[in-house]
Amino acid sequence: MASAVDDDGPYTYDGVEKRFIKRAEKELNEKPAQVTAHIASLRRWLGSMPHLRCRTDDRFLLRFLRVAKFDQSRAQMLLDNYLTIRKSPKGTPSWFDYPSVDSPEVKEYLSHPFHVFLGHTSEGEGVYVSNMGYWDQQKMTFEQLIRCMYMSVDAAQMDQYSQINGIKILVDMNQANRNQMSFFENRKNFFSLMRNWQDAFPVRIRTVIYVNEPAFFDVIFTLIKNAPFLKEKFKKKLHKVGKDYARLRKVIGEQDADRLLPKELGGSNGTLQELMEWTRNNFGSERMHREWRLQRQEMEVDESKRLPTTKDYLRTEDSAADATTGIQGTFTKLNVD
Repeated sequence: MASAVDDDGPYTYDGVEKRFIKRAEKELNEKPAQVTAHIASLRRWLGSMPHLRCRTDDRFLLRFLRVAKFDQSRAQMLLDNYLTIRKSPKGTPSWFDYPSVDSPEVKEYLSHPFHVFLGHTSEGEGVYVSNMGYWDQQKMTFEQLIRCMYMSVDAAQMDQYSQINGIKILVDMNQANRNQMSFFENRKNFFSLMRNWQDAFPVRIRTVIYVNEPAFFDVIFTLIKNAPFLKEKFKKKLHKVGKDYARLRKVIGEQDADRLLPKELGGSNGTLQELMEWTRNNFGSERMHREWRLQRQEMEVDESKRLPTTKDYLRTEDSAADATTGIQGTFTKLNVD
């Protein structure tokens, strides 16, 4: 069932450079003259799904079409999964029960550079750096941290350049410790984190680069690369560079690295704390408040009404275990030095 929310009006390409419109046509099968018809088709499908209630504005639906390269079936599955992880017991709804921006956990989150937008490459890719090393477990639970980080991810999903060109994520592990990484010992957490990124976020991930990783992370990285429910295409996007900043610059792109990388990673783009101002401004913007408000008020999943044709859209921990081999043995306690 579709929601009538459509505050943004018909989609236009205002603000999008012509070269990226052409790139979208070439790489995403996005024909400008047909975009309105594609959005209308996805909106009709959403209206025919009795288990779903969701906003239907053009810009929101277009996110899913772009990631799906305008394949309606893929866009439908991605949208269903997006809603399911947020609003169904099959997903992780507690991770999307966002707190008020005035809450203690959000204030703690915004006081440290957990998730920082560095800018766009010359090819229009959004570049972000995440660092869980700032996480004080005495001040924030794992679930509180994930909620705040997902609030940041929502902002990335709204960026049109990133929708078209994709994003690059740097995971700086400079201050990470074993206690902070211990959630990987929990199979459900690990599965849900990886599944959500791979199957339920309308984001084109170009690459994920682990930087300054400690020795104990080798075991965790092996765990990720060997996870049987992850697609090989997704695994190939994961890289470790350690303290080899020359290799980091190469992966980012030599022409953009100095301009984008923060001082802590050998660039000239200010310090991470200085760059956090973008995140703080976003969290205080009416644009993001509207996004989070619509998620609370205009999205709902009723599993009792789900049609059989959609029941296998979202992988669950049990279904992934049944469909693969070795997953039960993969998730064992990590005893590493």
